[in-house]
Amino acid sequence: MLAGALAGSATVLCTNPIWVVNTRMTARKAEASSTSTTSASDLEKGVQTGQLPKAKRPSTIGTLLAMINNEGVASLFAGVLPALVLVANPILQVCRVLVLPAYQCKILTQAQTLVYHL
Repeated sequence: MLAGALAGSATVLCTNPIWVVNTRMTARKAEASSTSTTSASDLEKGVQTGQLPKAKRPSTIGTLLAMINNEGVASLFAGVLPALVLVANPILQVCRVLVLPAYQCKILTQAQTLVYHL
């Protein structure tokens, strides 16, 4: 069980930054698509007025570096505590399915032996 807990914790700690960056990029994409759409006439008006459309969204590495520069490395581990708590769930299930029935069988066997000797 200890090996499973260590493996689950290591997985959470290694993959959480990836998911945080992915979530940030998805949220920006949804925000950008819901707020503005750019057409050819909008581009022409932008060129004439001097207001060009916004720059292209940053890549995954760009988002990662921006998060580290603006918010610090700790921002990559946002939400890691609930994920670590969820690592315990499979351990509890293994205990419930494998260990407790074996313990119950041992108790029942001892009780039957005790009754038999009486």
